[in-house]
Amino acid sequence: MTAMPIPHLYHEVHGDRGPFLLLVHGMLSSRAQWMLNIEALCEFSRPVVVELFGHGRSPTPDEPEAYSPEQYMAEFEAIRRSLDAERWLICGQSLGAALTLRYSLDYSGHVIAQAFTNSNSALADEAWRERVVPLMTAQARHLRQFGRKALEGHPLNPARGKRLPAAVRAVLVADY
Repeated sequence: MTAMPIPHLYHEVHGDRGPFLLLVHGMLSSRAQWMLNIEALCEFSRPVVVELFGHGRSPTPDEPEAYSPEQYMAEFEAIRRSLDAERWLICGQSLGAALTLRYSLDYSGHVIAQAFTNSNSALADEAWRERVVPLMTAQARHLRQFGRKALEGHPLNPARGKRLPAAVRAVLVADY
């Protein structure tokens, strides 16, 4: 008998009927990204909200490899297996969309359907990468130099969100 890997990402399962639905948030977000959708999603599925490494309740590993697409694929697979789900629905937002699209390609036999929203990175062409990768590299250096303080002015910081409903914003800020 082969031991199943234990998922390291924090995740919550909602609902009690229908197929599981993996929900993956974007940068500087958390499971709260999906708060307003959970009740409606429970009408036809069992939402599984995940928090990426360094976000919300998930650990913040020191090893850079932990943040690789390959590691996230292994984590999502460990969650799917821990749920004893042969197949599931998947949905990602922003960075979560890029990760769930990758999962769909790598594990297509376990995916019923894929949905995603707000993701330039998921469908980026080479010109976009050439523009954005240097900016992301500079942001990573800034983060290493100044730590969490470097994120205070970041446009994705939930404390700066002006269109978020108050209840969602409060939870996102607390998770941040």
